[in-house]
Amino acid sequence: MKAALSSTLLPTAWRDTPHHYGVVSRLLHWLTALLVLTQFFVVVMWRVFGETSVTLMLSRLAPHGAIGLLLLVITLARLVWWFNQRGQRPRQLRTLRGRLASAVHGLFMCC
Repeated sequence: MKAALSSTLLPTAWRDTPHHYGVVSRLLHWLTALLVLTQFFVVVMWRVFGETSVTLMLSRLAPHGAIGLLLLVITLARLVWWFNQRGQRPRQLRTLRGRLASAVHGLFMCC
């Protein structure tokens, strides 16, 4: 089982390095972001428009429970990947881009 998680089995582009996040980290990050934003979008649509044919369709396409379960699975995968890559990940940038990323992530933590 440990060999299946070994980062040496993956091509370099897939793994994290001290200089950049790999494909796996980026994919898991953006899947999480997409699902969280989808949840927010559906909730906002319900709050703004109430029960309409559009909001009912959105609820059928993106049911809250299914997205929540998928988020849980992806979060667990992210934790396993983070643990596996913990010594190779880049440091937080102190540039404008790094500060904006921290601010956006902080906003999601407080919501």
